[in-house]
Amino acid sequence: MSGTLVNIKTSQARKFGPAAKPTEEGVAVLSSWKDIARYLGKGVRTAQRWERDSNLPVRRLQKSPKSAVIAVPAEIDAWVKNELIPPRADDFLLLEVAELRKCIKKLRAENRDLLEQLAVERSKNSRVA
Repeated sequence: MSGTLVNIKTSQARKFGPAAKPTEEGVAVLSSWKDIARYLGKGVRTAQRWERDSNLPVRRLQKSPKSAVIAVPAEIDAWVKNELIPPRADDFLLLEVAELRKCIKKLRAENRDLLEQLAVERSKNSRVA
């Protein structure tokens, strides 16, 4: 399971993944911090920090924070795509437009309700006068 990892800051592509070892089921597993870091193209401490701060998907063989780790490359690939690659500006605009449309819909409904209440109050006042 190898592929290409692109450094976001420098846009340099480099191969990754040779440290992945296939298991009996055929799923490749990274079996140490060095393997995980090499797969990511980063240092061990960076990979450990990402696990701690950004939920890098690694599994510990025991519950201890010092226990050995393993990781599945496909899960790391998905994590990189979701966590490290910044969303496009268009995505933010689409989300903002959708949110504004929801607000407009809600405000129009409120406006209709208020106009109906106003009509009821006016009819009550015209009967009294």
